[in-house]
Amino acid sequence: MSEKRIIDLASRLRELKTTKDEIEDSLSVVNAEIKNIQEKDLPGLMQDAGVASMKLEGVGTLYLRSEVRIGLKAEDRQTGYQWLAENGHGDLIVEYVWPKTLQSFAREQLEKGVTMPAIFNATYVSIASLRK
Repeated sequence: MSEKRIIDLASRLRELKTTKDEIEDSLSVVNAEIKNIQEKDLPGLMQDAGVASMKLEGVGTLYLRSEVRIGLKAEDRQTGYQWLAENGHGDLIVEYVWPKTLQSFAREQLEKGVTMPAIFNATYVSIASLRK
């Protein structure tokens, strides 16, 4: 293998890494704008207008749905796990409680009218979704 080939491949690697970084930066900006429109702008406008869904030609059906977001701060983990165990939900406790598992559990509890302790930060978030 020649030194020139090594230099060429190293240069190409640098180009690819730079391109990847630029794409990831652009993707972060796009994702932030999607989140803002989907979780703030559209739900707010739709709620103000009293619209739960609408069919948009060339776009799809726009509708509001609720999604539960829940988190457990590291410093509250033991207290949260203790609450789960004491309230008959110890089977959720593993070395790690997967966020989606905890989210599903919180949604079920909230739908049953059970109040989650404040340490879990459970809340409903309105999200505008598109369906083709």
